[in-house]
Amino acid sequence: MTIDRLGARLAAAGLRRQAVPERLEIVDTLPRNPAGKVLKRELQQRFGPPDA
Repeated sequence: MTIDRLGARLAAAGLRRQAVPERLEIVDTLPRNPAGKVLKRELQQRFGPPDA
């Protein structure tokens, strides 16, 4: 399945347009802190849009 087909399927299921992913990154593991929570800032720095 392509990202476009995935987006179309999610939109057809009622997901808001802003919530439909534009790209998909597959990683082996997610960065976590000692308590086991996902480090969202690290993911944003690694995969987020470049600073404007």
